[in-house]
Amino acid sequence: MFPPVNWSVADLSTMCHGSPYFFNANPRPTWIPSSFGFAHVERLQQTSRILWAYGELDPWATLGLKAAVSNQTALIRIPGGSHCADMEGPNEHDTVAMRTARQQESEVVGKWLAQVVEERPK
Repeated sequence: MFPPVNWSVADLSTMCHGSPYFFNANPRPTWIPSSFGFAHVERLQQTSRILWAYGELDPWATLGLKAAVSNQTALIRIPGGSHCADMEGPNEHDTVAMRTARQQESEVVGKWLAQVVEERPK
């Protein structure tokens, strides 16, 4: 769906600002990190049971988190994957990477649910 491309903020800026198709827009490379808290990882380190899963072709893959921020969070990057593909049901077109990511997601969420059950007052 998305052809491979060497990506950089400078190339994106040139493309967006110099093209009438992009309304002479100026990319804001710090918007994603600052808007979603990635610029303040120390705040995210205080959270628990957050699973980030995204494909390496997603627009935020370049500027987003590169690894889980604590042992209570998880990050799954899907090689060749794109936005929300891991949220669809499995199908015959899934890549090995997608099947692996779904399995990892299931294991992480299953572990957290087991922890919640264990932590409940008896």
